[in-house]
Amino acid sequence: MSRNMYQEIMSKVKELVGDDEAIAKKLYPIITELVFETLFTKLAKITTVEELETYSRRMEESKSPQHLQTIINEIVTTVYGENAVQEFKNEYFNQIDKLKENMDEARNLIEKSKQGDPEALQKINQAKNTKIYQRIADLQSST
Repeated sequence: MSRNMYQEIMSKVKELVGDDEAIAKKLYPIITELVFETLFTKLAKITTVEELETYSRRMEESKSPQHLQTIINEIVTTVYGENAVQEFKNEYFNQIDKLKENMDEARNLIEKSKQGDPEALQKINQAKNTKIYQRIADLQSST
């Protein structure tokens, strides 16, 4: 990923968290994890098990962060084709947009639960069991 692309993505993450650089830097790896889950799901649909194992082994055996980035770039190109860089960046933006929607929905649920809405309370309790909730809760407790 180029420095410029990273800065564009971080700018959008900072917009999400009110320009708080510290929270944005902690949130970025969570978003990256979601992007990579999507990337590897798409890769699995278009390659064989052997090819997936080869990519996995190459990533594990990479000699440096730059070498790992080269392998990731190859995967991104395999998945997204000609417009790989733009599509990969769009995937980050999509994940950020989804996170914003989830945050807005959470705010609405919190307001409803404060008013005693039992359905809202149930949804909040269900959300507490999700992986993303735990990651964000950990993020909040470390700031």
